[in-house]
Amino acid sequence: MRAVVVAAALGLLGLLAPAAGANHPAPFLQPVPVPATLTASDITITAQEADVPIFTGTPTRMWTYNGTFPGPTIRRPTGRHTRINFHNDLPASVGSLSLHNHGNHSSPESDGQPATFLVPPGGSRTYHYTGLEGGKNERGAMQWYHDHRDGVTARNVWMGLAGLYVIDDPDDPQTLPSGPQDVPLAISDRSFDANNQISYSFQSNGVTGDHALVNGKPQPFLDVADRKYRLRILNASNIRNYQLALSNGATMTQIGTESGLLPAPVSRQSILISPAERVDIVVDFAGLLGQNVVLRNTLASGALGELMQFRINSHEIDTSSVPPTLRPQENIGTPTVTRTFDFSRNGGQWRINGLPFDPNRVDAQPVLGTTERWILRNSGGWDHTIHIHDVDQQLISRNGQPPTPDELTKESWYIGGGQEVEVKLKFTDHVGRYVFHCHVLEHEDDAMMGQFEVVAAPPTPSPGFARPRGATPLRASLVPAYEECTSPNRTHAGPLAFPSCGPPVQASDHLTVGTPDANGQPANSIGSARLAAVAGDPGTTADEADVGLNLSISDVRNKGSLDDYQGTLLAKVTRRITDRYNGSSLAEPGTVADVPLEVAVPCSQTADSTIGGNCSVTTRLDALLPGSVREGDRAIWELGKVEVYDGGPDGNADTAAGNTLFATQGIFVP
Repeated sequence: MRAVVVAAALGLLGLLAPAAGANHPAPFLQPVPVPATLTASDITITAQEADVPIFTGTPTRMWTYNGTFPGPTIRRPTGRHTRINFHNDLPASVGSLSLHNHGNHSSPESDGQPATFLVPPGGSRTYHYTGLEGGKNERGAMQWYHDHRDGVTARNVWMGLAGLYVIDDPDDPQTLPSGPQDVPLAISDRSFDANNQISYSFQSNGVTGDHALVNGKPQPFLDVADRKYRLRILNASNIRNYQLALSNGATMTQIGTESGLLPAPVSRQSILISPAERVDIVVDFAGLLGQNVVLRNTLASGALGELMQFRINSHEIDTSSVPPTLRPQENIGTPTVTRTFDFSRNGGQWRINGLPFDPNRVDAQPVLGTTERWILRNSGGWDHTIHIHDVDQQLISRNGQPPTPDELTKESWYIGGGQEVEVKLKFTDHVGRYVFHCHVLEHEDDAMMGQFEVVAAPPTPSPGFARPRGATPLRASLVPAYEECTSPNRTHAGPLAFPSCGPPVQASDHLTVGTPDANGQPANSIGSARLAAVAGDPGTTADEADVGLNLSISDVRNKGSLDDYQGTLLAKVTRRITDRYNGSSLAEPGTVADVPLEVAVPCSQTADSTIGGNCSVTTRLDALLPGSVREGDRAIWELGKVEVYDGGPDGNADTAAGNTLFATQGIFVP
């Protein structure tokens, strides 16, 4: 368990706080706001200026999501696809924005990148969240969304661009407090002038405020009954840490972190929470009817120390309970690669491994499907909270000691000065670039950020539906595309997961060009086979799922075909996407979409050899058909006929007599 720290060690009492100008009102005068809750699969989030009633009297002009601070709480079931239609309606002077769903397992295009996929003033972008991770439903957790544009994240979050995102998981124990007793709370700090307005002035060490806000209100109160409540707490401050405790000294039961439920509940008297971290706790107010309890930050006092008040003013029968076991920790395998990242300050700038952030530089290239060990080391005296995008991480050790039960799996790690944590993480589902950085937002904006790129493992050809039939003339299919499988006799395991007929496609076909050879094989023919179908996930859209083609062509007889051929062979792939759940096409009910796609296979073989030349290509084939699978449906993605022909300048096949080409083909999931 992380040690309780004192305010002086953190350097957070008044650290670089703008001068206080607003009156400090009496505490506990306003109720805790409950942001609007959005639960649909299609959600619109608009960044816009708005007047927000933080104090009584003059409202505060802020940059907001949908006109409130915090923005609306998005609440979605795990395993269901969510589309966020984001609009940037802030003044042009604010610049481009990037919406990051912090803690979500997203593709790079939907991750909210700091320097790419930005949304300009007046622009829009749709972000897609599948609700899946590693082929399973993403674990239930409280995430949060905020701006992530490089260099101005701290400013934009300070001005109000933040909101909560909750994933509900039916595999979590259903006896935990729920409904009105499940309360998300975002703690932040701001400074205000005498007219209740905020402004931001960048300081690379960090910017703090002189008021703590809970869900956008200073020192609010919450009316509760004498029963258990689940409090999901986010530290949404730029730099300030909070040491949470209850004024009556009662125990808080921690049940989770930002990455979901713990294996078992942990009793806590005090909890340190640094920027971007979340803690999921249950507080029992039984036996306290008529009393008030304050949630305190023991690192400060006054408007920064008395965070909110619970008023136990009603009686209810409590049927909720915290079971002794919650959710087991996932087995993500044994690390095969170790990387070390040192977080320090050099030359007046925050850096990782001595380097400032460069969006054109990649600092690590983990392989999809592998598990790595990352050592995160703070060699300076300042606190950092290290956040790694894309996947959750499991703690191996903190300062050389085994993990304590309260922080087994997380994605934001408090690392005090001179401290070190070791984590392991498994890269699943997505390839592409992601960032990792300090979530002290001014440190991040001042270049304490790195970038890793998940790369695909070498593809392995997968089996398909049926054996190829006899040879036919060039450019003609040997197998009718998409022949129906009326009597399935085998079932493929994931990721194929579909029934099929007959034995799988063999590892290869034969393609013969030229005049018949001594064995009487026909000329100008092509091997063409129906390849495997790939089952999409429920709720995915047709423009999201990816498959790939692996095609290799070589001269196995060494009789002058590819040995002296220079040009391009083209693999022509016909692809169909069908909603098999309802038996209708994705485009319109009762229709079918066949989309041809040509893939160039470059050849430049000039030297004779005993094994002949070789031409090969491995490529991603992004989905070409627009439209969505209805929620709960299962999409089947099929590669149909594969035709190989000469794509050289003359457009004719190589006609050297008696040459047989050997074509290997297969599909893979990138």
